[in-house]
Amino acid sequence: MASAGVINGTDLRLYLDGDPIGHATSCTLSLSRETRETVDKDNVGGYASSEGGKRSYTISFENFLSEDVSLNAATVAGLADLVALFAGDSFAWRFSTDVTGDRDFSGTAFLTDLSMTSPVEENSTVSGTLTGTGAFVNGVIA
Repeated sequence: MASAGVINGTDLRLYLDGDPIGHATSCTLSLSRETRETVDKDNVGGYASSEGGKRSYTISFENFLSEDVSLNAATVAGLADLVALFAGDSFAWRFSTDVTGDRDFSGTAFLTDLSMTSPVEENSTVSGTLTGTGAFVNGVIA
């Protein structure tokens, strides 16, 4: 049964090659679309005119830095897995609650940014950005 009401952010996870990111604290799917200006000398009225152009998307995430998670040891992606994805080719991603009837977004992407932050006496974190390649799928979990 689909989720009712406002979706709790804790329930929405980012999966990389089928496995959730370990110790995740946030994830964001951002869609964007460029426009191309179409105003010409026969159409000057003081207002810009445009048509739709390229569409793209990025996915950003943040998680606590931990060495105790790995795709090989559990079913979550850890630091070693993220570094391997950064060094490799495109891979599958999914943004989902895993609840039947809820929206399920998926596609392929490259890991284009990976940062580790370690402030004094604070939790160390890993953050990254995926850049989509090709269209993404906007589906529903069956």
